Amino acid sequence: MEATRDLSGLRLQRRPRWQRILIAATAITMPVAMLVALPSPPAQAATTSNLTLNVISARAEPRAFAGTGVAKGAAIPNFRYIINEDNTGSTAQRSPALGTGCAAADPGYPANCDWPSIKEVPHTTSRIVRQGDQA
Repeated sequence: MEATRDLSGLRLQRRPRWQRILIAATAITMPVAMLVALPSPPAQAATTSNLTLNVISARAEPRAFAGTGVAKGAAIPNFRYIINEDNTGSTAQRSPALGTGCAAADPGYPANCDWPSIKEVPHTTSRIVRQGDQA
């Protein structure tokens, strides 16, 4: 290595040309390589519309199916279903504390409480998302 002096008079070692070229090439390629290696956003799961239902009797009912009856836990081979959108309120308002609108002592209760279980939503309908039968 060659010795050189900088402005302060200190003696510095000059690197060989091949080392300077290698350092310069590394300094240029590293930022590019880091940009290429950025993590990609996680892949979203494919949307599917397949739903499998296992419909069973919740209780024994002797009058079901025109009087033939059904036992608790028995498979129900023929059925119809409907899935509605719940548009009755929000679960974001959680506290039943006084002053939140969800305490019985609050003025305007229950109209000021957005809990889905008690929210009064007059003259609205719940959109049907899906309906069908066992087929």
